[in-house]
Amino acid sequence: MADNLPPLDDDQFLLAGEHALGVLEGDERVQAQRLALSDRAFADAVEWWEWRFARMAEAADEVEPTAAVWRGIQSRIERREGDTDAPVTLHSNKPSKGSLIAFASGAALALAALVFFIATPMPQPVSAPAPQPSATPPET
Repeated sequence: MADNLPPLDDDQFLLAGEHALGVLEGDERVQAQRLALSDRAFADAVEWWEWRFARMAEAADEVEPTAAVWRGIQSRIERREGDTDAPVTLHSNKPSKGSLIAFASGAALALAALVFFIATPMPQPVSAPAPQPSATPPET
């Protein structure tokens, strides 16, 4: 497989590598996904890169952290255990900008729906005029 490089220009070949590595975001990621589904040469390039990255990962040696790293981890754990007043939180209690925008958008839509409901005139019932008796009797 290593000798069978797909026939792509350099930019598309590198895009395939970035897609295989998973580092693309936004429009570039969408473009790469579409190309992988529609262009066989691009899909082959992504597969080649995945194969290549897998071989590189297999060749990498395990790395043992140094004693200094282990001491740093231990000291942080001990500091955290000694500080009983410090709350352990993984996330901030503050709402994110996206959730605030979503809330404001929802509130604006609810308000617009309420205004539209109140401003819409209610339909008035239409009554048909009652039949009037005629002065002349019907002919038979």
